[in-house]
Amino acid sequence: MASFGGAGSNTTPNYANTSLDALCEAAGVNRPSLYAALGDKQSIYLKSVERYNARAVAVLTATLDAQPTLEAALISAYRMALNFYGAGDNIPRGCLGVSVTSVDAALDPEIANAARAMLDETDKAFAARIKRAKKDGDPDAKASPPALGRLAASVLHSLALRVRAGESRDSLIRHSRDMAAAIAGMAKG
Repeated sequence: MASFGGAGSNTTPNYANTSLDALCEAAGVNRPSLYAALGDKQSIYLKSVERYNARAVAVLTATLDAQPTLEAALISAYRMALNFYGAGDNIPRGCLGVSVTSVDAALDPEIANAARAMLDETDKAFAARIKRAKKDGDPDAKASPPALGRLAASVLHSLALRVRAGESRDSLIRHSRDMAAAIAGMAKG
């Protein structure tokens, strides 16, 4: 599907910059078929955000769950995100939620709801892993898993912005390790 990015303006959501013709061409269908299958541009955009979020949270959860300690899980999740965010051919990808949807959310209440849902699901994925660490005794967590989950997700979102801003990969790896250690330390109480 066509990218929904673009320069945008201060009154028009970014997705509005993508023409229906471009969407039809990318999907390989004509306008009536596109409307019948997916609805209008806003519906397509919202479905895309929902699909992106479901996949991203599933990958994040699997990555977090694959590591034996909280710190290792956080480092692994941040490394996985950096690999994805920096994988663009000419311009780093960043994150749909942080790099694109956040802009459109300020101008469209339905997109704002979708953006909040993306943030909430990411927070919950991190909080679930922190709860597991507490339950498993790694570490003897005293801090609130939802609060630390939100903090861990904030680091993830910061990485997306920093990649787009051109910060070096080595610097971001050091930053993510430092943040993982700090969050794991806070979980210990």
